[in-house]
Amino acid sequence: MEQLLCEQLQLLLNVVSIQSHDNFFALGGDSFIAIRLTSVLRRNYGVELPLWKIFSVQTIAQIALVMEPAHQSAGRIQFVEDSI
Repeated sequence: MEQLLCEQLQLLLNVVSIQSHDNFFALGGDSFIAIRLTSVLRRNYGVELPLWKIFSVQTIAQIALVMEPAHQSAGRIQFVEDSI
């Protein structure tokens, strides 16, 4: 999840390298980028990431950790839908 997040943020922020300890806001992130990030994650990967979590945890590693349960849950929901 962390690698996926870094790749997406590099594209959105137009930054060459992002490390797990980097702060989303120190990299140039703002509320508009956060909205775009959550949209990309939802649309392309089925991951739900509430905006308030980005603002409360802020580092890339911490954001990736709060994404994990949503990603696992999205996968289980898809599996159930596919089996019906």
